[in-house]
Amino acid sequence: AARQLSVQHDYQGSIRGPIASGGEAQGNGLGGAQLAHAVIEGGIESLQALQRGLPPAQFEAAVDLMLGAPALWLAASGRAFPVGAYLAYALQHTAKPVHWLHGLGAMQKGELRALPPGDVMLAVSFEPYAPETLEVVDLALARGARLLALTDSQLSPLAARATVTLLAQD
Repeated sequence: AARQLSVQHDYQGSIRGPIASGGEAQGNGLGGAQLAHAVIEGGIESLQALQRGLPPAQFEAAVDLMLGAPALWLAASGRAFPVGAYLAYALQHTAKPVHWLHGLGAMQKGELRALPPGDVMLAVSFEPYAPETLEVVDLALARGARLLALTDSQLSPLAARATVTLLAQD
């Protein structure tokens, strides 16, 4: 776990500095292509850390939870939005009905009126945890949904509400 955290920290530090300072224009030596390669390398390192740290039992529980659900609901706001977009795309390739509560027009609360008990809410949020996601999760749980959380810590407000939690860093 410590190695995973250091990989994330090293990656974030090596990328955020050049981006914040304007890359090569500020004299730090990273050009556009080098910056792109650094971002790609960091992404690969992050995925490898996720693969090494993903407990098989938790992943199996997550898969079983989704397979047993009549339908899947997906919530991901703020910096987790791109993860939600990809999950919405990927899950549409299954036979399971998928409802992405993306927040367009702030209509997610109204959309949740169609959520029956027993469906699964897949919520994605990382610190700082998006209040919109937490609100949607609470409404879904009140309607009888089960929660699959994809988050960054067991101390996450999503983990505290979840049936199953999968942990991932950025």
